[in-house]
Amino acid sequence: MASRIWWIALVRGLLGIVLGLMLIVWPQESAEALVMLIGAFVVAIGLAMILLPLMTRVVGWGVSLGSGMLTLAIGLAALLAPAFVATIMIWLIAAWVIVTGVTELLGAAAARSLGADVTALWIVGAVSVLFGLVLLAWPGAGIVAAAWAIGAYFLVTGALLLWHAISTRQTVSPTSPA
Repeated sequence: MASRIWWIALVRGLLGIVLGLMLIVWPQESAEALVMLIGAFVVAIGLAMILLPLMTRVVGWGVSLGSGMLTLAIGLAALLAPAFVATIMIWLIAAWVIVTGVTELLGAAAARSLGADVTALWIVGAVSVLFGLVLLAWPGAGIVAAAWAIGAYFLVTGALLLWHAISTRQTVSPTSPA
């Protein structure tokens, strides 16, 4: 089953790396532009998170679908009302990252029962939850520091998702359908 959907982790990983690099290279862009940039990324992730449980129907698919819908709603809010969202961006990102982390941990637990290598998913889930808690603990960080921290987060989780996609794709035997 994982061999058919490896590309979702690949797309999420590539998007994460691109967004992470942009946030690190151009941290002083306006908060509104940053919110819109993150909003576009979050919309893409939300759509991927909605597609995954609809395609697989694995254990816990309802939680993943709900998390995807929440992610999509946060992304759309960022795109439609960036000035407002800029004022609460840190709290929204923290909540989204924690929910996503918990979802990744639940997904890793479900995939582990199927015999899949889920090391990267465990790490992504744990890093996500810890990063969200750090953002909640220090919400007054400046936008540049937040951009760098968020950029670093997207780089790390993007690289881990790429690792997961590549390792999942490599486990596909030549005779099995991809």
